[in-house]
Amino acid sequence: MTRQLLTQLIICFGGFEEAWAKHCLNVACLSRKIAKNIENVNKELAFLYGLVHDIGRSTPRSHKDPRYHCVDGYLILDSLQKKAEIEFSKKDSLLFSKLKMSPLTHSFPDLNNLSLVPGYYNPLWDPEVKNKDDIKISGIWDTFIPQNLRGYKSDLYDAIVCLSDLMSASNKTVTIEERLEMVSEKYGKSPKEDEIKNAINISVENIERLAEKNLYEMVGIK
Repeated sequence: MTRQLLTQLIICFGGFEEAWAKHCLNVACLSRKIAKNIENVNKELAFLYGLVHDIGRSTPRSHKDPRYHCVDGYLILDSLQKKAEIEFSKKDSLLFSKLKMSPLTHSFPDLNNLSLVPGYYNPLWDPEVKNKDDIKISGIWDTFIPQNLRGYKSDLYDAIVCLSDLMSASNKTVTIEERLEMVSEKYGKSPKEDEIKNAINISVENIERLAEKNLYEMVGIK
């Protein structure tokens, strides 16, 4: 990544609250730790995936309703991809074409079932959505996210960042079980909690099989 484009990326974090900045950095570090244990996974690319996963939280809209952060993060990185294509290099543009998917994918332990979202109130659960904000976000979750994930071939980086996010509470690393409890207390418990936990467990088992190592051992949780 060129220095100029890296500068543009850093500027995008300007609207961040300190706690979220620490969270993103912690997720990036956890992602790199996991990647180091898996053959043919680039640990520095994993770090970048983790670093930008919540970049959408820097926008005023996401400050008001955090459910927008996935979409806003994608839009920020998509604009940087277009900027890289015009002003910088094809290599930079290709990098951002990959990074921009991280904000969309990190909230979903199973990309084949977008209703499984740990913690957030998802209006798609509710057939009688009445609140105007929920109606608006329902339209986004029902159209924008599936449309931009259509045909997308997920890879290990998506799973690594999702799990890293589930172990990061600000700059503190916790177990997935502890993190899920924190998220449920803050945002509410999903009616699909058992399905969500099953999807997470499948992802953990896949990563541990590839690494031949316990997930918590990889990131230093005893």
